[in-house]
Amino acid sequence: MVRPNPKVCDCSKSNGCKKDSGCQVENVRIQTKPKQSFGGSTKSTVNSLAKDMERIKGEIIENYNKMITTLDNNSAIIKSIKEDLEDIKKNYL
Repeated sequence: MVRPNPKVCDCSKSNGCKKDSGCQVENVRIQTKPKQSFGGSTKSTVNSLAKDMERIKGEIIENYNKMITTLDNNSAIIKSIKEDLEDIKKNYL
């Protein structure tokens, strides 16, 4: 069977019309091939992502260590202030 025109006419069922108005064009659905996800550039992308993840991991560990150090320092300051307040309370009240 020969298809006179592969285009879908304006009044076909595929674009929402309820009935075909006698157009002689055959309704043809075109299937697209899926893109190949693993190619030459995929390896470099995966390597790039791995390097980024390693860099981010290092930044997270560094920031965590800075936060722990700051918290330890703040805890020491708070402990010292509490001791000072206890001394003031004992001596003056």
